[in-house]
Amino acid sequence: QEQYFNSNEGYKVISIGNYSEAGTYVETGNFISKSYHKQVERYILNSGDLAMILNDKTAIGTIIGRVLLVDKDDTYVMNQRTMRLTPKQEVSSKYIQLLINSDFVHSRIVGMAKPGTQIYVNTDDILNFTLYLPIVKDEQDAIASFLLDFEKEVATLNQRLNKTRQIKQGMMQELLTGKTRLVNRNLKEVVHG
Repeated sequence: QEQYFNSNEGYKVISIGNYSEAGTYVETGNFISKSYHKQVERYILNSGDLAMILNDKTAIGTIIGRVLLVDKDDTYVMNQRTMRLTPKQEVSSKYIQLLINSDFVHSRIVGMAKPGTQIYVNTDDILNFTLYLPIVKDEQDAIASFLLDFEKEVATLNQRLNKTRQIKQGMMQELLTGKTRLVNRNLKEVVHG
């Protein structure tokens, strides 16, 4: 498929570089022109599909077995060593994504990895892998929604923490260079210049 790659437009190519340790998509700028639709048709992913990476460049397996949730039809095409998982209609794709990317399941997948230039798992390893999940899809969706909301809250708090650290660094620089002075020992009054 690599002979079809370009960096401008078309289907976004999902390959090893697109997976983060958290199981989120990393943009790499690799595309396959839609004019090659017939040649890549069987690799085109659909909304709700999960793309799983079957190998890892690291010996500890930071991304092996991670899955990306495809959110749009006719947008992504999978490259080599990527496996398409299409959940049954009664199974929540978001729940499966969170479950497979969880530390518990990920460590089990890493445990199945075979050695090589890059560690890897086979499609049969994944097809024979057992996952336990709530029977009712509504419960799966509710759990996924709760966890995703929680993830967003953690991300917001981390952003706030990083911003506060930046402000602290700026204040330290100003206070330690004498650019800003503390007039009141209780830190209630700051004088600039």
